[in-house]
Amino acid sequence: PLAVTAVLPVGATFSHTEAFPPLPAAAGAPPAAGSPVLRFCVELEGSGKWPDDEEAVAALKTAFCLRMCALLEEQASLHCEPRREGAAVQVDGLVFVGAIAHAPHAALLRAAGRDDAADLLEVHTTAGAAHTAAMQALGARHAAFAPAVRLVKRWLSSPLLSAVVSPQLIELVAAAAVASPAE
Repeated sequence: PLAVTAVLPVGATFSHTEAFPPLPAAAGAPPAAGSPVLRFCVELEGSGKWPDDEEAVAALKTAFCLRMCALLEEQASLHCEPRREGAAVQVDGLVFVGAIAHAPHAALLRAAGRDDAADLLEVHTTAGAAHTAAMQALGARHAAFAPAVRLVKRWLSSPLLSAVVSPQLIELVAAAAVASPAE
C-alpha cells in the first residue's frame, strides 16, 4: 500500500475567499441543498507501479477511495461514501470530497483526447491545491485581500455575472491588484 504524503485543501473556502461559505448542518442532518462541498486532494507517495492506461488508473483511484472510506468509517466513525470524483466524507454537517492526486493521470486523459476531463481533474487536485495555497499565502500577507475578494464575488453574483466569470479568475485579478507595487 502507498502512504499518504499530503492532504491538501482545494477551494475558496479554505483561503477565506468564498463569497457564500457552507454552513454546517445539524448533527445527523444532511447538508443544506445547494451548499458547496469542501474539496481536498490526497497525494500518495510515488511508485513506479502505477499503470499507464487511463482506465486502469481510474480504477485504481476508485479502489483507493473505497479503502479510504472503509478506514474512515471503521477507525473514525465518519460517514463516507465513494463517488465518481472521489470520497465524500460528512463531518460536523459539512461535506468534504477528496480526490486522489496522481499527476500522470491528467496526461493520460489528454492523450486520450479528453482535455476537458484533464482540466477538471487538475482543478480538483494539483492546480486547485496550488491556487488555494497561493490565495492563502496572499491573504496572510494582506489582511484586506480575502474580504475584498468576497465582496467582489458577492457583487458579481448579484447581476448574475458569476456564471460568466470564474471564481478563480476573480481571485487572480484581485491578487494582481493587491500584489502589484503601487506606482
